Amino acid sequence: MRVAGVFVLLFVLFYVVCRLRLGRPIVLTLGLCGLRWGELEGLQAGDVDLKRQRIHVRRSATEVCHEIVVDVTKTGEERTVIFPRLLRPCLEDACDGRRQSDLLFPDRRTGSYLRKTHGPCSTSSWFYWAKKRSLGDAIADSMTIHDLRHTCASLLVHAGANVKAVQRQLGHKSATMTLDVYADLFDDDLDAVGDAMDGLLVRAIGEGRSLAA
Repeated sequence: MRVAGVFVLLFVLFYVVCRLRLGRPIVLTLGLCGLRWGELEGLQAGDVDLKRQRIHVRRSATEVCHEIVVDVTKTGEERTVIFPRLLRPCLEDACDGRRQSDLLFPDRRTGSYLRKTHGPCSTSSWFYWAKKRSLGDAIADSMTIHDLRHTCASLLVHAGANVKAVQRQLGHKSATMTLDVYADLFDDDLDAVGDAMDGLLVRAIGEGRSLAA
């Protein structure tokens, strides 16, 4: 199975059977928006524009020596990402009752920053148990939170997004980096481009005619 197909399959399975009330909106936001974990962790309610279906990525929260350090994003630049209508109800619920400066996805126990899982098999995390329930042991043990970012890239490319759009959504420093990481996705997309070109040419010169004639 192609890489793109694997990530889409993982995402669909995860969405359908995810049981955790907190985990579902987090998984969906990561898988549909392509945020890095630290970017999601640092989101505030005021960063979400429900009307325009945008999330403003302004900061990143990173765990350093068991302490959360809030700083600029990995590239040092803010960006705005789009989210599909499917995600809107989850984000509406997450924003409900929160002030603009409140964390969008706080830890339910502490009200502070949500901690990242430490490795795909960390049994102390909500993510471990969510994926185990959803996907079974074989896939769950190797799947990481970062794989959801790859899922987003796959969905974007298969939805017809060009490399610049994917770069902006994922927050890569350059389009070259996007191509280096996701070259296989765009290679698959070339087949669709070729079919589209064939269709245009057929309409232009007529069915059954050859350019060599």
